[in-house]
Amino acid sequence: LGFDIFISNDLTNELIAMTEDGVTFADATSATTTFTMPAKNVTVTATYKKADYTVSVLNGTATPATAQMGDTVQLKANAAADAGMEFDKWVTKSGSAPVTFASATSTSTTFTMPAGAVSVEATYKAISYTISVTGGSASKSSANAGETITLTPGAAPSGKVFTYDELKLISELCIKYDVYAIMDEVYEHI
Repeated sequence: LGFDIFISNDLTNELIAMTEDGVTFADATSATTTFTMPAKNVTVTATYKKADYTVSVLNGTATPATAQMGDTVQLKANAAADAGMEFDKWVTKSGSAPVTFASATSTSTTFTMPAGAVSVEATYKAISYTISVTGGSASKSSANAGETITLTPGAAPSGKVFTYDELKLISELCIKYDVYAIMDEVYEHI
């Protein structure tokens, strides 16, 4: 006589083999298998191991890259690929088993491995730089790299004559920061 055996597997364990002295299974590592009943009582033993799940990371690394439920997984974000960008946060990708990050806003963080494959991504945002203007105003108090800012100078001090060293410094700063200095009037010899 032949009998079908079905072994119930949960998501946290993986069937390694079924064993019984004197019994040959069609496939001892399958959750469903068959054997021919011998002329004796049979006790089938299913042997399991914890299931391994993969960790996929976009813009970073995971250690380990394969883990079992309950393991701690370490994430490390890559440096931002573009100038003017900085790490923002970790997100779980669509279709991934859900995870809770120890700190979603830290470039290095951990999570506890759930019973399923995990896919996460390190995300980045534009850096907002502060603008300070002395003797005038700016159209914004902060901006991202590449944005255009309008500066409006305050009233020029009357009677100011720049020294050679002051003009040289202004010139060097304009060259260093790739900006133009525009003077509207010159009164030194009036």
